[in-house]
Amino acid sequence: MKRALQLLLAASVVADASTQNKRLADLDADELELLLRSWRLDTVFSRGFKANNYDGDVLKHLVGMQIPADLPSLQPKFPNADVMQWKKLQEKVSDVISSGGIVDLSELQIVSEEESDNDHRQLAEDAASEFSGIQILKRKAMVSMGPSGDISLMRKGNASLHVDTESVSFAANDVTFSARDGFVVNGTDLLQCCREGKATNNETLAKMQVLLDEQYALMDDVRVLSQELFLLERRFNMSCRAVAESAYDCDDIVSDYTEECNVEVASSDYVWSDRSYTFSDAPADLLDTYHTYVKVPLSSSAPCSTEGGFVGTLARDAQVGICCANHGTYSAAGNKPYATSGSEGLSYAYGLTWTEHSGEFALGSHSGTPCTFFETYLEAGDHLICCSESWATGIFVSLPEVTCS
Repeated sequence: MKRALQLLLAASVVADASTQNKRLADLDADELELLLRSWRLDTVFSRGFKANNYDGDVLKHLVGMQIPADLPSLQPKFPNADVMQWKKLQEKVSDVISSGGIVDLSELQIVSEEESDNDHRQLAEDAASEFSGIQILKRKAMVSMGPSGDISLMRKGNASLHVDTESVSFAANDVTFSARDGFVVNGTDLLQCCREGKATNNETLAKMQVLLDEQYALMDDVRVLSQELFLLERRFNMSCRAVAESAYDCDDIVSDYTEECNVEVASSDYVWSDRSYTFSDAPADLLDTYHTYVKVPLSSSAPCSTEGGFVGTLARDAQVGICCANHGTYSAAGNKPYATSGSEGLSYAYGLTWTEHSGEFALGSHSGTPCTFFETYLEAGDHLICCSESWATGIFVSLPEVTCS
């Protein structure tokens, strides 16, 4: 009889031990959270594991990961985890697997409760010193209300309150929830949804910006091709014919920076609206002819940060001339003209071919010959025209000198 009792007792001990042990791959989400907490990794991983319904079976795949090479795909799900924490998690999982893949749940529960008690004991003491009320010093504390106990407030696990009832209503001017790790409604983590929605919006905006940049680049390519086609037709196509040289109508030029528009600009006209320099010299066909000059300020609210230039709309195709300063210290590329659809800088330039007029030209009341003239063809549209490293005059505009059918 004594021997039988000993065997029964031993069997019960073994059975009890077996109920406390569980394979890593069989851990559910709650048990996995306890495991992460025992490793002090719950603050960075628990929310991600819960939101994605990861269980213990997922952890075994962590051993074969290449860290940090494999992390980019996981970063959105675990935004607060750094490389060292991933390596620590991988090492802990490897240790469990190498020890047979068995987890002692009783140890997890003890560790969890000890940490919870230590973390919250001081808070409870502080609260007790400031407030009066009811304290139930039991691990499985509960407050039940109603004749049939249809409303219950229960402590379920560490620092976890469970409300068991059919409905909860709030009557207040403001209701505030402070949820750091998760705010789950009917199985959906609203915090995760908000983060993923924000990430999706950012990704969509980034894609839209790429498409917009590609559109601008395509428009620039079309402008360059159009100019090259114009030049080729002008040189080789017998269907092209000369047209009467005529000035560009000022009504076809729109710009907020234009101080004055002069048809058939003369050598006595001022170059800029805020300076007294004049065009004492220029290429033969620019002055006192069919060219229209768009006068702008040199420095006070000028179109270009490098001074002078043009920004606005040309309603018709145009031959455009401009003079760039040549008397300063420049890079090897020199102070050259460029045109864009609105953004300033050579990196945004259309890539058009500018013809440089031979010689350097003087300005009245200015020493030396500080001016080099350039000319190009521009389609109708919105344009910014500047010189790359220093000042520019306004622009000379005329209708193209040929027409091609």
